[in-house]
Amino acid sequence: FNFLDYPEQVYDNRTYASEVKYNGELVDSWTIFKTNNFIDVEGSYGKITLLLRHKDKLIFLQDRALGLHSVNDRSLIQDGNQSALVLGTGGVLQRYDYISTNVGCIHRFGVSLTDSAIYWYDVHNNRQYKLSEGLEPVNDINGLTGFFTNNILKNIREGDNPYLNKGITSTYDYLFNEVNFTFKDYYTVDVIGETFYKDVTVCYNEIIKGYASFYDFKPSVYV
Repeated sequence: FNFLDYPEQVYDNRTYASEVKYNGELVDSWTIFKTNNFIDVEGSYGKITLLLRHKDKLIFLQDRALGLHSVNDRSLIQDGNQSALVLGTGGVLQRYDYISTNVGCIHRFGVSLTDSAIYWYDVHNNRQYKLSEGLEPVNDINGLTGFFTNNILKNIREGDNPYLNKGITSTYDYLFNEVNFTFKDYYTVDVIGETFYKDVTVCYNEIIKGYASFYDFKPSVYV
């Protein structure tokens, strides 16, 4: 029996936890991942597109869902003096909770993190979302729904590589409190064998809590 005849298993809905790092250690514990230190979220909602920390919370985005990992979860019990005691649960990743199983993200380059919220575009629902105190469909509240419906087409919906002009790339401008989204799209005229690009950059301003402008710059990625 040759194990090499079988492809390697890919668990793209799994999150691993490293060992705890201590000051002065000779080996970096953040590079050590033990075999069983992981947690799997529901695979039916697709792969994990991105993990990000926001307001001391670990958020995961899947193709069609998003949720929250509980890291070093704690529970409270009452002692004999009616005081609360904090107990550890014995593991780093003990559980996860879904914020939504109808909203997700396939574009890892198209997620922007600000001081107050997380922004991204969900091609399955054709909406731009904001996660802060709650989950909000930004374009339903602030307009541009018709624009997104007519312009978010095949190459954006199916691709996630802005270097190849497919998908979405975004950034947060701290100076002007703006979240910029560049949607990457193109089409090819087979008769002349020429490719035309029709990228568009949309700006959402956190101060006015609405869309502020379309911009001329259309980078492959933001740095």
